Amino acid sequence: MSTVGLVMLPPPDEARVAMAAALGAFEPVGGLDDLQRAVFDNVAEHVFGLDLAESPLDPMTAEELLALSPAESLRRQTVHLTVVLELIEHPLSSATAQAVEHHADALGVDLSLLRDARELAAGHVALMYADLQRSNWYTAETIHESLHGRLWE
Repeated sequence: MSTVGLVMLPPPDEARVAMAAALGAFEPVGGLDDLQRAVFDNVAEHVFGLDLAESPLDPMTAEELLALSPAESLRRQTVHLTVVLELIEHPLSSATAQAVEHHADALGVDLSLLRDARELAAGHVALMYADLQRSNWYTAETIHESLHGRLWE
């Protein structure tokens, strides 16, 4: 395993397996949408150093992954990736939510991570919007005040 900051990354061969299994989680709903696919490809390239153009991945079911007797950490990282990809879909379809839940359950990964991530994401859209509005107001107000004599206050 290698590390990036505090994150332990699997070696490239294990990363390929985790990425293929994450793809497999979305097969029941027709695969990844365009934005999910773009994020997936970027994670593969920039996080794990995989070249999917040169060596594409075939989706792997949870059962196929389990047949390889993966470590618990690899199963968990696979589910973490599926959760990230799920949260990109907006609005989240119930079919995708069920597919990801089934995948996590089949891999024996605690579903509390999934529930917590969904709750956090649901509340953060409104908070993010408010934050952006506040940030933009401050910038606009600062520029306005700077141009009207309050530059040095």
